[in-house]
Amino acid sequence: MATMLKPVTKKSVRGQVFWQLRDQILRRTWPPGSKLPSENELSKSMGVSRASVREGIQHLVSLGILETRHGEGTFVLELTGDGQVHFNALLPLLVLDDIDILQVLEYRRIVEKGAAALAAERATDRDLAEMEAVYGQMVQFRDNVAEFARADLEFHLVLAKATGNPVIIKVNNVLRSILEISMENIVSTLKMEDGLHYHRLIIDAVRAHDPQAAESIMQEHVDRTIVRLKAESGLAAVEAARSGPKPARASLVDRLALHRTFWAREQQPRPLASFRVGDFFFARHFQAALPLLEPDKAILPEMLTVSEFLPDYERMFQDAEELGQDGFWTGEPFTGIPWMEAILGCSIRAGKESFTSRPWLSSPTEALEKVRFDPQNPWLAKYLEFTAALAKQSRGRYPVGMPIMRGPTDMLGALLGQQQMVMALVDSAPQEMRRLIERVTLSFLSVIEAQRHLTPPFYGGEALGFYHIWAPGPAIWFQDDLSSILSPKLYRQFFLDSARLILAGHDHTAVHLHPSSFFILDELLTLENLKAVQVNKDISGPGMKEMLPVLAKIMQTRGLILWGDLTVEDLELVRKNLPCRGLAFNVVAPTKEEAAARLDFIRNWE
Repeated sequence: MATMLKPVTKKSVRGQVFWQLRDQILRRTWPPGSKLPSENELSKSMGVSRASVREGIQHLVSLGILETRHGEGTFVLELTGDGQVHFNALLPLLVLDDIDILQVLEYRRIVEKGAAALAAERATDRDLAEMEAVYGQMVQFRDNVAEFARADLEFHLVLAKATGNPVIIKVNNVLRSILEISMENIVSTLKMEDGLHYHRLIIDAVRAHDPQAAESIMQEHVDRTIVRLKAESGLAAVEAARSGPKPARASLVDRLALHRTFWAREQQPRPLASFRVGDFFFARHFQAALPLLEPDKAILPEMLTVSEFLPDYERMFQDAEELGQDGFWTGEPFTGIPWMEAILGCSIRAGKESFTSRPWLSSPTEALEKVRFDPQNPWLAKYLEFTAALAKQSRGRYPVGMPIMRGPTDMLGALLGQQQMVMALVDSAPQEMRRLIERVTLSFLSVIEAQRHLTPPFYGGEALGFYHIWAPGPAIWFQDDLSSILSPKLYRQFFLDSARLILAGHDHTAVHLHPSSFFILDELLTLENLKAVQVNKDISGPGMKEMLPVLAKIMQTRGLILWGDLTVEDLELVRKNLPCRGLAFNVVAPTKEEAAARLDFIRNWE
């Protein structure tokens, strides 16, 4: 077969020689096993020196395309699909030019999301077993960059293999050398957490044969890698300049470290900061809830269409990401509903700004007869429907946790009415109340456990819902707002054991406290497993200056989470008077601009 070699121009001689030799092999001018013309013949055909021809041949030999046999000449090798031969139409450009990791990632973003979807459709049990095995290697080598990168790349190759498409498989094998280099650079720069997190989600999506989820998760994985690499290398400066100055955001690894430092009550470079933008009526933050906010309107679970709320959650998440807070925005079942009261049988009514419950029982005796935790309760089903939808929508981008969930005093006050609750505790039915307290406490824990079964781990941990604080292990918080109408003695006698029960088995715990309940603080601080106290700055007061002595007392032995419309003046008082050790803020700011200003103050804490 006649060759089609052309004279080589002076520009990029080395590249042109390589390119032409490659073309002839791909066109099978020289089929596998055949001998190439001599260097002298090739140099005459292309009009270049023998040295240039020799260099082009050596490149092809190094890639396993050609083989030089001493005394015989140069021969074309078989192009196998086992990943040892790294060669195709794209390769010469990639070999001859410097490799840009971001360009490799752009290629992966286009190709791999489709491969993930196809793998979800076609993967066999054997494919899934291979994915699990490679994932196990990633876990094993999480402290070894080179080995982790090798296993990380192998995961993507196994995923490609699961497509059953020979073109996808061969292209990935062909590009293996290039992908190996980029993968090791990515892992050494961004560490291992993202790879472990997203690969686990991808395996789950493939196992569920959910192509849409697999594609979305893979795209999110690659997109996140691109964003983080740009941030690490400063390439995001142009975008930041266009959108105006923003406080510098910590890397993912540093954000996780900040949260660990908070829980350990070690010295922090600055307090943890999360934000909610808008007013204090959180039900109104959801467009989907506005049609329900009619005074005295009876609310049933079927009125809440979960899919209609999801755009609101996505908007809030994106707003939090744009702000650049250190806290991890957390998806929670619609915060406006008093979930525990509804699950325990109270009727739910709407107002202009929020939703409330109505008492429905006349005595502790009646409550013991009628109050049961029912796994089939329609309000519980709706709560879990929100949880599952948020877990799916998050695609690992944010954790999913519990919203405001009333504790034992609040649940009993909702069931019986506040006056009836106090009278039963003090006089008429203390023993029945003890039994009822235990029952509602166990119901609370049953709801949390049911939710936990639907909630994937977030970087190996959980989040305190509503406060957006990540924890590296099991986490829970509760409130007992109606402790404000009890005495410390009554709280200790009837409710301290229920608090211990809620906290048991959780490594990262918090209790919500209004200033009106400060008088039970000494009782709460006897709870050995209580790690943090969350205090509200209430609209009705007291102000930050008046609360400082109590806050300082808390911080002697516990972490402190401050919540509310914390102004720069409030933050300055805290900065001057409290240690930055186990300190977190959840700020309600009226506008994004106000939130950014307060975040900037916190970022410059020292």
